[in-house]
Amino acid sequence: MPHRAPRVTLAVIEDDASMLFALESLLSASGFRVVSFTSAEDFLESLPGLAVAGVVSDVYLSGMTAVALHTLLAERGIVLPMVFITGHDDPATGALLRGAGVTSYLHKPFDEALLLREVERVIPRAPSTPPATGRTSKA
Repeated sequence: MPHRAPRVTLAVIEDDASMLFALESLLSASGFRVVSFTSAEDFLESLPGLAVAGVVSDVYLSGMTAVALHTLLAERGIVLPMVFITGHDDPATGALLRGAGVTSYLHKPFDEALLLREVERVIPRAPSTPPATGRTSKA
């Protein structure tokens, strides 16, 4: 029996139900395991014990933004690669993302192949990281 590489688990955070379904469908069909959340707060609540290789998130969510989530994770010493998506193609959104150190993000609507290329570029195709504890080791 041939050995198959383990599927990578991604967290998807999106508060629009139809977009969330589309992202789940696309990423699942592309070989990823998907754990979905409708808010950054729900993601944070599930984070202890959640093993994910990265996050795909809408920038502007109900409640905490993805940028605030990115900043909070960094403050806690949790490093998770993130792919940011937004329906707001304006200078303020660009400035917000650049100010948080985000160098790449996708504007809705985006081509599915573009999203998959960005996920492959940003999130390693390795088994999901161990559950986040808020602690990291410094090498």
